[in-house]
Amino acid sequence: MRGLIASVTKSVTSIAILKLAEEGKLSLVDPIERWLPAYLMDRIPNVKEMTIRQLLDHTSGIAEYDNELINLEELHNPDVPIPCQVSLEQCLSASPLFSPGTNYTLSNVNYILLTLIIDAAGFHTRIMSHEISSCQPA
Repeated sequence: MRGLIASVTKSVTSIAILKLAEEGKLSLVDPIERWLPAYLMDRIPNVKEMTIRQLLDHTSGIAEYDNELINLEELHNPDVPIPCQVSLEQCLSASPLFSPGTNYTLSNVNYILLTLIIDAAGFHTRIMSHEISSCQPA
């Protein structure tokens, strides 16, 4: 049986990005083009101006994917996970909604891109789960 974890992963993703920033492995003001794979660079509008911080705070201008289409696909094929590339394709075709940093709109694709940045920075899932489980209050 599969369960939805939805936005719970946003917190984990944010913690990983902030941990990488704390360790000096990336900066929140880094342009995302520095971290994302080359195959995405031509697809993301305003990629040279967009920063990691703008992905984190939903001010990137990247559109949201069509939840209804994704949900229908999951309903018809509940045992087949939908790859994140499907969501990326939908959004990048509809973007940009606005110039980076000039407005706000929730887009889960921001966090898909952040997970790619986490991978590129070498903060793998195994390490991430250890670091998060060992976090202590300041």
